[in-house]
Amino acid sequence: MVYNCPDLIFQESIMGNTNDWGSNLPKIDNPLKKLGYIKILTGLLSLALSIYVLVSITWVTKTDMISGWICLFVGFMVLTYSVRECWRGFYMTFKMPLGRTDPSSLATNSSVVSDQSRCDYSAPILSEMLNSRTNHTFMEPSNWLENMFFTTLKPLFFLPLPFRNLALKISSAIIRTVINIMCYILALFLCKTGLISGDLDFVLTVYTWYLFLAMTGIWTTMCRYDYSSFYNSPDTSSYLTPKKLIASIAIAVLFPVLTVTLFSSVNFYETAAYQHISGFINSFSITPWFLAMSLGNIVLCLPLLWLLWQRSRRYEVVTEVSELRDNWQQSIHPDELFIAIENRIMANRRYMEVPNRVYLDLNPNLSVDSSNAKGRFEGITIQETQPAYIRPNNTIVFNVVRFFSSVMGHILKLVIAGIVVYFAYRGAADVRAIGTDISGQIRYFLPYIMGILCLWIYSGILDRGTFIIWAEMKFESLLLYFRVTGTFTSSKISTGMSVYDSTRSENELVRSSISPWIIISRIVSTTFLGFGVNRFNNKRYIMEMHKDEAEMDKIVREFREYMNSRENIAGVAREGDLKNASDILKMNSQSVAYNQERISGGKPDDAALFGGIITDGSRSS
Repeated sequence: MVYNCPDLIFQESIMGNTNDWGSNLPKIDNPLKKLGYIKILTGLLSLALSIYVLVSITWVTKTDMISGWICLFVGFMVLTYSVRECWRGFYMTFKMPLGRTDPSSLATNSSVVSDQSRCDYSAPILSEMLNSRTNHTFMEPSNWLENMFFTTLKPLFFLPLPFRNLALKISSAIIRTVINIMCYILALFLCKTGLISGDLDFVLTVYTWYLFLAMTGIWTTMCRYDYSSFYNSPDTSSYLTPKKLIASIAIAVLFPVLTVTLFSSVNFYETAAYQHISGFINSFSITPWFLAMSLGNIVLCLPLLWLLWQRSRRYEVVTEVSELRDNWQQSIHPDELFIAIENRIMANRRYMEVPNRVYLDLNPNLSVDSSNAKGRFEGITIQETQPAYIRPNNTIVFNVVRFFSSVMGHILKLVIAGIVVYFAYRGAADVRAIGTDISGQIRYFLPYIMGILCLWIYSGILDRGTFIIWAEMKFESLLLYFRVTGTFTSSKISTGMSVYDSTRSENELVRSSISPWIIISRIVSTTFLGFGVNRFNNKRYIMEMHKDEAEMDKIVREFREYMNSRENIAGVAREGDLKNASDILKMNSQSVAYNQERISGGKPDDAALFGGIITDGSRSS
């Protein structure tokens, strides 16, 4: 759907979450702009490298046609990567189209026709949070790793869900890596102490290959995940269970024993296959790559854990509210109370004239008895003001570590591209020089494969981890819980009922016993930018809940001023109506004087004949 405005044309988001543009929109800095510049620079350097490779095909084919085809394939592969990085980088540097429904609501916003926001809360949950002074953002530890966090690194537990997922994922990968290293040491101990007989070097090398592949799977899962699910739901893949721990230790102990026993029973050591495999394994050492995959990843995770630790210290984990529970006796109709709540109390809380987020409609309930003389009333609403953006206040050290971690991740990507290009120029000639020796060719390719694999995982850890830290945005808003209950009685009051009064006013006086229950909290929430059109569609999490006594006093003062300004008796305010009433009064005065003269002369009173004061036929009631 396309909306036509005087100076603006914009399209509805694919998800159906319209941005509700207005003339007065809040200004928000793009937190991903610096990261976008890093990606653009990486993409441009990769683009220059790919163009060089593609241009050089003309003179490469003159010497080796196979190398030319390899350069063509590698050039287009690097070109594709460079275009992708540039596209993402430019997307991150663009201004963010922020609408009145951004960021996403805490719960379903009933004031929006079709609210497609992802919500982590609901109206009953928000009501419970305010009444019980709790924060449902922080879930109780549900597994061994979370309990360890809560015991040893408690601040990391009180992080928004994406940060907590990242911390748990890193910690789980590190713990499993340490366990695999300990298993390697245990297997090495069993082999070197002579507790097992046979070709122990062969068995230990095979076990090291197994550990290397297991480590590759662990860290590949660590650096590749879907941002959408990572932002909005707990990551259960990182849970460390006792079964996984016991299985790792059991394999470390049983693998060498079972392997030696199996090989001895089938006389594998005397076969030709053993000679070929043993020669290949002995000629290529897997231990350095195993250590690079394990220790290198742990070292690269340390700056991410430090950044998360610093971020956890920026939050004040408080659950404070300002509360009012009182009883007022006022001459006001309950309907006017609810009008005051919507049209004055809530409307005056708007931020930059943006309507409040309504999580629970007021829907007043007014019950009257059969005599229409008394009744009960009740109304509840939960609303949130438009979230105001809080500019980040990070330390210089934090910004430097985050920046250089992102730069390092992208430099490693450039190194991977350089290795691939180097292989494109030298690969065909080197393989031709090796000849038909399969084991020699494998030994030639393996260092390239191992190096690219390790660097790919390194860059993925730094790039994806720092992106989540860059993408955080904090907001401040006012969350209100307003409940009004009470009873009312009605009576009639009349003025101007004398036989000589020319005007009469009849009014219904309603006396209400009002019991307001108001709870407000100045909340600090955080959300994380996604990638693409619907970057603001991720959940928003409440991190802090603060008192706001000044705002509470202001609400009560506005409420009381509204009730005290109500008039119970109808009056005449227009000058024309006052003149007409004055003319009627003059006519009635003349009639009274005339009748008094007739009575004094012994004649009957005309007013008695007609049942009242003679007027011009006008009567005000």
